Amino acid sequence: MLYFKEYSRFKEVNGVLFPHLINFVRPEEKQGFSIYFTHLELNKPLDKNRFSIKMLDSAKQIDLSLEH
Repeated sequence: MLYFKEYSRFKEVNGVLFPHLINFVRPEEKQGFSIYFTHLELNKPLDKNRFSIKMLDSAKQIDLSLEH
């Protein structure tokens, strides 16, 4: 077994049951980590400016599209 994951501490958030604790374990490597949510908001509107990319004036933009 490479790894297993476990979801627990389900709580309702906006009408959806969501795990507030997620454990990942790699038994053969004796490794693991947990993600614990203390505050969770789902489907909240986001300001589009949070996703804007600001480029430095010194940056060179490269066209990676397949249409040349």
